Amino acid sequence: MSFSALASPYPSAVGGLGLLTGNPSGSAVLLARAVRDGAAVWLTGDAEPLERAFRFEVLAVTALCAWSAWRDSDAAARRIAAAMSLTLALVIVGNLALRNTGSWQDYRTATPVLLMAVLTASAARFRWTWAVVAANLALAPVAVATFDDFHAERFATDREPRIAQFAAAVDGVIRFDPALGGWGNTVLVSVDRYDTPLMGLPRGIAVSAVFDWTDVALPVRSRYLLLTDAEVQRLTPRVPLRKLRDTPLGELYENTGWARGRP
Repeated sequence: MSFSALASPYPSAVGGLGLLTGNPSGSAVLLARAVRDGAAVWLTGDAEPLERAFRFEVLAVTALCAWSAWRDSDAAARRIAAAMSLTLALVIVGNLALRNTGSWQDYRTATPVLLMAVLTASAARFRWTWAVVAANLALAPVAVATFDDFHAERFATDREPRIAQFAAAVDGVIRFDPALGGWGNTVLVSVDRYDTPLMGLPRGIAVSAVFDWTDVALPVRSRYLLLTDAEVQRLTPRVPLRKLRDTPLGELYENTGWARGRP
């Protein structure tokens, strides 16, 4: 949450911060609504098959830990199971409340806690852990296929020519200037084109990815933007742009008002 407040250029990404303000009853209502709306997206929104399977696993392990906390004969094991169930439940609620559910975000947050819960349950000799292990082994081919689908292009044989082509396109236009600070040496680009050719940027130049151009806070802080025609039309009324050059990843613009967004 601190990172979102300080660094995220997306206003909606920090909506969960409102939970810490106002009166307790108002925050409770806000939390309930956020969890309700987030759950609808989490359960029925667009997701990869492996993503959906993971979400089901998180819910299943949470429920199994709760069941062990209620039914196990050993008091110490019950306390461990209750702690794991509560921890997973808090992670789920936190992800839903903060809308941390898109593009594998909940996967990144919940995976370490899920692993901790399963390992702890295994140490406590809960028999259902074998079913969790078996389910993960059964899904291993899907996981490998998903990973390959996401990352195969990074290892494509034509990546070096594409990097060189992009580097040639921005040569002499983008230069690292340590006097300008971070945002003066940053390129803003849609996440859809956050791709291998960007490795051709000069050393010291950073890249920031946009998920939704309509949700970018103003003024835009990055000095450089890589845009399509449609994105230019959308941003022109709000961002002062000066075209620099065409590149394989889109049209390169300078945000002439970037300095106004400096902290």
